[in-house]
Amino acid sequence: MKMNMRYLILFLFLFLPFRVNAQMFAVEAGYVPNPYQVHPQVDWQWEKQKTYDTAFIRIRYKMTFWSGEKSERYRDNRLVFVGKKGYRKDVSELLEVIDCKDTPTPYTDNRQVYTYASSLFPATFFVSPRDGSWTLFRTVLTGPILRYEEEPADFNWILHVETDSLLGYMCQKASMDFKGRHYLAWYCPDIAVNAGPYKFDGLPGLILKIEDTAGDYRWEIDGIEKAHVPIGEKQFVVQKSTRKQAREMIDIMFSQPYMFLAQILGMKIRVLDEYENSRPAGETEFSVGLYYRPIELE
Repeated sequence: MKMNMRYLILFLFLFLPFRVNAQMFAVEAGYVPNPYQVHPQVDWQWEKQKTYDTAFIRIRYKMTFWSGEKSERYRDNRLVFVGKKGYRKDVSELLEVIDCKDTPTPYTDNRQVYTYASSLFPATFFVSPRDGSWTLFRTVLTGPILRYEEEPADFNWILHVETDSLLGYMCQKASMDFKGRHYLAWYCPDIAVNAGPYKFDGLPGLILKIEDTAGDYRWEIDGIEKAHVPIGEKQFVVQKSTRKQAREMIDIMFSQPYMFLAQILGMKIRVLDEYENSRPAGETEFSVGLYYRPIELE
């Protein structure tokens, strides 16, 4: 697994309270890195991105979801690009700023300011008109970027008679079940674009708002404009995996974060409590865990 050591060393010196003993790190029990605060990836070149399509429209969605403590909701401004050939890309606007802050990009005007406290949903989603979808998921620190592919999604929409107005557009209501969640959506028949945020599509009009009835995830349109920009994938060093493998690794990252740190650092980690007692990060790690409910429960 290739790691960007410059950023890893910078992070360890600035953010981790640790003690070094041969190949062992010790960290204070109160510290766990926030999976929603990612670090820039610098080992890629803009001109070497793989281009799939040219977008004719760019939609900005406000995505909200629970924080690690489920005490507040994070907001991530998502950019969805819809291509002439049917490809789509859903990416965090702030993530584009983080990765491209020193590089001109047609995807964002760099209005957002990046700090280490900035939070976002650490994944980019691609949808192909024929071959399903694939996801790039950022793990904590300089851990691997997971890349996994999936078959085309099947959305069994039920259309309802209710209407509402969003951004001045008249919308109709629809609902469906997908991967363990029940969703309510509002789409606009006057915008003849078969698309929405995340992987959602299949309605006779653009999806302007969608949320699951459990209240964990919500997307609502925040702007729409014509575009003529490439839909491309940055050529990062990624760890290719299956959907099952990626879900298992992400689950460990949230449920056993110290053990995950030990895996990506390749070193033994002992966790210190307030009395300077320590325990190894491992399978017995049950005192620390982060709140996480994935978008897809099944």
